[in-house]
Amino acid sequence: TNVGGYYGVTYTRDMGRSLQEITMLGYTNEAVRCAACDLKEARLYATDSSLKYKGVSLPPHWGDLANHPRNPSFENDGQGLTTMFLYKLWQWLPDRDAWLRANWTDVQASGDWILWQLAHPEISGATNGILHTTGESGDGTGHAVYPDSACMYSLRALAQMADSIGETNSAEQWRVCADKMQAAISSQYIIHDPQYGPVWRSD
Repeated sequence: TNVGGYYGVTYTRDMGRSLQEITMLGYTNEAVRCAACDLKEARLYATDSSLKYKGVSLPPHWGDLANHPRNPSFENDGQGLTTMFLYKLWQWLPDRDAWLRANWTDVQASGDWILWQLAHPEISGATNGILHTTGESGDGTGHAVYPDSACMYSLRALAQMADSIGETNSAEQWRVCADKMQAAISSQYIIHDPQYGPVWRSD
């Protein structure tokens, strides 16, 4: 009763950032429980037929609202930040290998969602190596360096995790994709102004 508008929803960009913070403050037991919930919620896109988008069941991922998934919701800043939470948690866990092996299918899905978007531009809106983002960081619906960078760094983080348990195929795919994204970010978002040199595009 009388709660604010944000009380019942979990925005993934805030969730990913906040969960990194509680992990680094040492609340790893709570962080493990949150990760289990996050990974379960990501699966809803693949298992709930009402969440089909353009007639397709999307792979597991996080949209803008983790606990109330909806479409279209290509919230790539939230995806990147929540994936970085998994990486930070993995770094801090004393039994990190056991945790990662137990959750590998879901962790792998968090990286593969980025690859899937780039491989299915007709559905995701990704173009020329950059992602299409809905939500505030994509100005409602568009392209933006912040969510792309968050996803690029999360792929590199996931590659470290994958290598640690011998999942080298995933690690290689994610590193290759991250390198392509970095090149695309530089070519798509930066222009060479005759007066000022390399600057961000105004749009």
